Amino acid sequence: MPHVQADAVDRTALHSSSTTLDLTDLVAAASSQTMVVSLYGDAFVAEVARAFGPYKLSHHSGSDKFSIYPTFAAAARGMLHLKTAGTSAELYARTLEAHFCVNSSRSSPAALPERRPITETESLARLFGLTGRTAVVVGGSGVLGSALAKGLAGAGACVAVVGRRIEACERVATVIRQDAGEALAVAADVLDRASLERAAAEVHARFGPVDILVNAAGGNRPEATTSVDTPFFALDLAAAQEVFATNFTGLFQCCQVFGRAMVANGSGCIVNIASMSGLRPLTRVPAYSAAKAAVINFTQWLAVHMAQEYGPQIRVNAIAPGFFLTEQNRYLLVEEQSGAWTARGAAIVAQTPMGRLGSPDELVGTLLWLAGPAATFVTGVVVPVDGGFAAFGGV
Repeated sequence: MPHVQADAVDRTALHSSSTTLDLTDLVAAASSQTMVVSLYGDAFVAEVARAFGPYKLSHHSGSDKFSIYPTFAAAARGMLHLKTAGTSAELYARTLEAHFCVNSSRSSPAALPERRPITETESLARLFGLTGRTAVVVGGSGVLGSALAKGLAGAGACVAVVGRRIEACERVATVIRQDAGEALAVAADVLDRASLERAAAEVHARFGPVDILVNAAGGNRPEATTSVDTPFFALDLAAAQEVFATNFTGLFQCCQVFGRAMVANGSGCIVNIASMSGLRPLTRVPAYSAAKAAVINFTQWLAVHMAQEYGPQIRVNAIAPGFFLTEQNRYLLVEEQSGAWTARGAAIVAQTPMGRLGSPDELVGTLLWLAGPAATFVTGVVVPVDGGFAAFGGV
């Protein structure tokens, strides 16, 4: 774009169809000074307004200042219109000059700042950037949780990696810090309210109020899984209760503890990690499926509750991952000795149109969307990231 001085409008540029004139920066820069008012009378202004009807012509209340924001191509068309109407195009150019001048003496001309195009990086940051936000990833030391924690840090968030084993959390936090991110490892058990309260206080002391909560803690146990050797009627009730509590009760409690800061702050985002088994019950894992179904139902309930009771700036959503290989499900999907797919693992891959399991990093994009500015009108949704598993009817 040509550099336009306050004291001189580039007449050649006015006829260029590929250049844009934007006075926004200049007006902002000169807002504390007196802009010369020289618009050659109401009749001329009215003529300009008619010529540039589709464009912005705004009157500043309390003065006779006008701001005109046409494209140069439109300016050329407008000048032709004015010439046809018997008004000089030169007069229009002088009008723009007068509008740019600071003080009636024209002794302090201000230059129109050079405007550069928005870069791809800046555009993406406006939609998905999390700089200045504080994120808590509960279960952040796990296979999926660690990928989500790193993804949030990569988008600029200060990340608290929360889990039962501080050593595992510290390993994830160290990787984030090595990549120039901000991270804190915090030990807490989702079923221990006191430890969650301590974790919340520690995060607040280090990073300030929590803006984003990701509930990624969960998993299954062999004792709560049916098999040839363990029919449903022989499942251990204590194991089933533990699986349900870890996946749902702990998540419920985390929303209470960390969600309180969001209410106090008037905004926040909760993203719960659900599962395909919460959308459509899977064989062999009754307690896990029931817990994840509860997570989905609770996500929708809490989204409505937060918006209605505490404000629409607090959003609650969920991601429903398809099949990703984790330590909790490895025994179901991979043969321990050979490393080959189990019958169940092979069936899952066959039922997934994309023909493979997911990679933990493939959850990050959905999380950044739900947690960032791009999703400010999104709440109460459950987003499958499953390679097409939920869409496939089998034939």
